[in-house]
Amino acid sequence: MRFATDDWDARRVAQRLGIPITGTLGILAILVKDETLTVTEADALLARMIAAGFHAPVQSIKNVLTG
Repeated sequence: MRFATDDWDARRVAQRLGIPITGTLGILAILVKDETLTVTEADALLARMIAAGFHAPVQSIKNVLTG
C-alpha cells in the first residue's frame, strides 16, 4: 500500500514517517505494469494532463518505467 499524492509537503511528511509514496506518474506506471493501460494509452492521458496544466518532469511514461 502506498500514499498517493503530488503535494510536496504531504510527500515530505510521509517520507519522514516512513510511509511509501507515489504520485500521478507512479500510478500511471503501475497501470501500465499491470497491463490495465498500454504505454500509448498512458502517454495519451499524460499528454492530456499536461495540456490541462499538470506539471510533469517527463513527456512519456516510458521515462518513468525505465528510470
